[in-house]
Amino acid sequence: MALKDMLLALEEEGRLQESEIEESARKQAAEILKAAKANAEQVREVFAEKTQKETENQTAKIIAEAKLTVDKTVGKTKEEQIETVFAKAVAGIGDQRKSPEYPAVFKALAREALGQTEGDMVLKGNPADRKLAEALMEEIPGFRFEPVDSITGGAIVTSSEDRVTINNSLESRVELAGRYLRSDVARILFQ
Repeated sequence: MALKDMLLALEEEGRLQESEIEESARKQAAEILKAAKANAEQVREVFAEKTQKETENQTAKIIAEAKLTVDKTVGKTKEEQIETVFAKAVAGIGDQRKSPEYPAVFKALAREALGQTEGDMVLKGNPADRKLAEALMEEIPGFRFEPVDSITGGAIVTSSEDRVTINNSLESRVELAGRYLRSDVARILFQ
């Protein structure tokens, strides 16, 4: 073989190797590209899933906060309505004085309070109840009547030193009843 043939053979072998290297590089590039696309798709899916979860969590949080706000507002409104019922009941106490049953109610409340104390007692009541208190003094001695404008009805009995106080005013009775009747009033209002 001559030098020329050897050079041609080497050149041919170089081209073959170059083609093989080029083909190998193309295959590697295609595999790298394929792997990169798969990885990118996987990253996209993870990101989309994470974003979806975050959006769902934020939506749930917003809905929960909105429900809480609504519940608080509804609760506050209901509480205000219940308070209005009891405020109207207290405001209507003055009208009870005009009823024919009021003298018996006053005497019963005063007797109950007087029966819980001993010694010199002061029966406090509305000035309009003076005659009822004086009639009661004939039955139960040992107390004096003190008119108090702020008492709408009923009586408050105190010891002469103000150490013991028994509040049987109509206001206190409505307030006490309110504690026990609150759930019944709510049920009636909001059924």
